[in-house]
Amino acid sequence: LRRLPGGEKVTLELVPGDGLIEDLTARRAGRVARRLVKQADIVHLAGVWDPILLAAAREARRADIPYCVAPHGMLDPYALTQSRLKKQIALMAGVRAMLNKASFLQTLNRAERTRMSPLALIPQPEIIPNGISFEEFAELPPSDEFHRSHPELRGEPYILFMGRLHLIKGLDYLADAFAIVARQIAPQ
Repeated sequence: LRRLPGGEKVTLELVPGDGLIEDLTARRAGRVARRLVKQADIVHLAGVWDPILLAAAREARRADIPYCVAPHGMLDPYALTQSRLKKQIALMAGVRAMLNKASFLQTLNRAERTRMSPLALIPQPEIIPNGISFEEFAELPPSDEFHRSHPELRGEPYILFMGRLHLIKGLDYLADAFAIVARQIAPQ
């Protein structure tokens, strides 16, 4: 992080997490959160299911510090079918309350906001896309550097996919679409 613009402002706080009880309750992590939350103007929780998020939200409420939750697709109907029973229990055991007591929910786009609407959560989801720092792109490598590193692709169509490999990403559709486009643009 130190090499990224603003990275010098980021501090890393290691939270003890040894053992099943701590993994389930985040009791020690909650003590760390209590100290850190008091220093914040707002608390941004990235994710839904980790008990440390419940602890941080609880401490934010105790300190009267607003917090937002960014589910990052974790409340998508498909995602909710994965480990369904665990997620239903977690929703009843505090996750729904954490979400409902948030100042707002951050979604990345309209589709994510729409897909989580069946949960009927209280805060209105706000669409705030992931940002980028233009400073990171101030000094770009030469435009042909990729082809110098991969000469076998020069003049050939290719796809760059950046993301985790998972069925929900639709890579099977992407591969089929790429095959169709490749046939259409290939020299006859």
